[in-house]
Amino acid sequence: MKYLAVILLVFAFYTVSAQELSWQQLDARRVDVTTTGMYILGAWAVGNVVLNPILASRATGADKSFYQMNTMWNVVNLGLAGASLWQSSRGNAGSDDWLSAFNEQQTIEKIFLVNTALDVAYMAGGLYMMERSKNVLKNADRLKGFGKGVILQGAFLFVFDLAMYFGHHDTQKDWARILQNVNLGPEGVGMIIPLR
Repeated sequence: MKYLAVILLVFAFYTVSAQELSWQQLDARRVDVTTTGMYILGAWAVGNVVLNPILASRATGADKSFYQMNTMWNVVNLGLAGASLWQSSRGNAGSDDWLSAFNEQQTIEKIFLVNTALDVAYMAGGLYMMERSKNVLKNADRLKGFGKGVILQGAFLFVFDLAMYFGHHDTQKDWARILQNVNLGPEGVGMIIPLR
């Protein structure tokens, strides 16, 4: 019985993955992946904004600064996730035509790829802050705690942004198939829709 279930799941996955998607379905997928990601980012932010002030109130030294940095960082994350979800809830997330949908797809992938590189810079900055804390007399605990916080948040965002990039990039083969039907002519850009 277990083997039958596995075979059915594999067959169902193959059937869904072999299905050709329209540009409207790809655009809806982009919106769904982004929305899901913003819920994940928002949940991370809420957890940090709720938990870290409590932990900071009980901590001292570098630990207190660590919790404070996590709180401050995630106020920004919460704002970004909230703004994106609000925009999506207004129904403005989808595109009206295939070219806009394709451009939005390319843009969102680039955003997450650039963010992934920035996340590496954040972690490097956090390491620098921690190293610098060893050589200063004033605010060494704050520098060390902030550095640890920046490393943690940068690491989370690195994993998040990379996962979001690959989640969006997964549709490239479908877009390539659709773009095979694009036609450049004297009237401009058009799409040939094959009749089946």
